[in-house]
Amino acid sequence: PGLAPAGTVNFQFECKPCQNGTYSSSRNGWCRNWTDCESSGFLTLREGNSTHNSVC
Repeated sequence: PGLAPAGTVNFQFECKPCQNGTYSSSRNGWCRNWTDCESSGFLTLREGNSTHNSVC
């Protein structure tokens, strides 16, 4: 007897807009949480959006 594949694996990902509170700076990147400036004792100068992180 030999080895046979047990099934197929699909590693394709579908791009979707990042949810509010998250961003991705690259087209095919994972969405990451915005930096929480206040929890680190800083002021938020600019809130993040779907493509940019917050600026403290």
